[in-house]
Amino acid sequence: MSCQTTKGHAAFGVGDKKKTERFKREGSGNDLLQPSGDQEREWFWEGNVQDSVVHYLQRQGYRIKAVADTASHQTGKDIVAERDGRVLWVSVKGYPRGTAKTHPSTQAGHWFKHAIFDILEYRGENEEAALGVALPDYPRYRKLAKKIEWLKPVAKFVYFWVRENGEVTVD
Repeated sequence: MSCQTTKGHAAFGVGDKKKTERFKREGSGNDLLQPSGDQEREWFWEGNVQDSVVHYLQRQGYRIKAVADTASHQTGKDIVAERDGRVLWVSVKGYPRGTAKTHPSTQAGHWFKHAIFDILEYRGENEEAALGVALPDYPRYRKLAKKIEWLKPVAKFVYFWVRENGEVTVD
């Protein structure tokens, strides 16, 4: 698996290895799925992060096979895509608002751990699949990713970082 950076943008190298109303659940991959975004939710909401990554993947030549309904908390892989005969599975998390009892930073730590556990499960399911974690580009998530940077080459996955303007970089 590789990541190539050109002009500040990264391209995910596969060679090295929501809503159902918003997207087709299964598709031929020939038509571009238009990200709708949820204008009533913040940019860092999981569905909006997912939209940005799906659109990015399509521009990179991926065929989107399935997209989870994040609004209903559908379980399973959040994005399933394919390019050049190789499957890509992505776990997507947003950034929490927090609750009366839980600070957003604490909840973000839990969500990050869930995403990493998804990667471990996916790798156990398929040694050859390309894997990714998609997250809004927040300092808390960057700090957590840095703490476990040793795991990336072991589990063979990448991060898709989504900025407020919808731009996606791959790390």
